[in-house]
Amino acid sequence: METHGFLGGVHNVLEWISRLALLNILWIFFSILGLGILGFFPATTAMFSVVRRWSLRKMDFSIFSTFWKAYKKEFIKSNILGMILTLIGIVLIIDVYYLKQASLTIQQLLSVPF
Repeated sequence: METHGFLGGVHNVLEWISRLALLNILWIFFSILGLGILGFFPATTAMFSVVRRWSLRKMDFSIFSTFWKAYKKEFIKSNILGMILTLIGIVLIIDVYYLKQASLTIQQLLSVPF
């Protein structure tokens, strides 16, 4: 049943709020379920999988089952990629702290390569 007018708009807004709330709850639960750091990357990947389906205008699907399938399918790959990106981020942060502590000459020499 499609409702038009003000009540239809309110219904659409509340439906989107409930979808996003469910997706956030799933993301938090599966991030914790995967022991924090091991669950964060696959849960984020699964969340983007659901959002991608929404962006393709596919609305009639189970959010939980889509999330769960993507979480299981991408668990290893997303953790590997996440750990690589985390390692790169840590190296970049160490580089920035090193540059802050270095002398002005070293800062000028290494600021471009870093």
